[in-house]
Amino acid sequence: HLHILSLLAHQAAVAIETANLYQATAESESRYRDLFERNLDGLVLVSAEDGQIIDANPAFQEMLGYSLNELKQRKIWEIRPPEHQEAAQRCWANYQIEHTGRGRSIPYQTQNGRVIETEFSTWSMETSGRRTYVTSVRDVTDKLKLADHLRQAQKMEAVGTLAGGIAHDFNNILGSILGYASFVKDS
Repeated sequence: HLHILSLLAHQAAVAIETANLYQATAESESRYRDLFERNLDGLVLVSAEDGQIIDANPAFQEMLGYSLNELKQRKIWEIRPPEHQEAAQRCWANYQIEHTGRGRSIPYQTQNGRVIETEFSTWSMETSGRRTYVTSVRDVTDKLKLADHLRQAQKMEAVGTLAGGIAHDFNNILGSILGYASFVKDS
């Protein structure tokens, strides 16, 4: 009976350990899902094998105007503007080698056809024995427009400063001419 009791105690300990492991796994998955769903940047998971979109958080869905099901029916380069899709597909080969990437001003096309510019960061991870790319995407369209407006304003300010300097110099020259003209007239 002692052997049976020892065996039952061992099985109970294994059952408790398994239950604790399941609980820890469930808590970890819940934390991951919460971070994924609540992230303000767009997050998209893509199969490294073929570029198929596996999952996307609400921020990414909202940014592009697609539902999760619509995104899951596309390859990652298929949500780029048509003129960029071939180049994006070629870049995919680099990710197969490097497994990471970072970029600025990468265009995506929203469901309604509007093109947005993004900054992104991509890294590789293993999920269920498959390599997956996780890409964090931030819409910088407005930021780039503001930077362009600032550059234009700075150019206009420089032109204004130059015109003011020229007008000042012209006024000085004109003053000299008028002075000499008055001198000649009085002589």
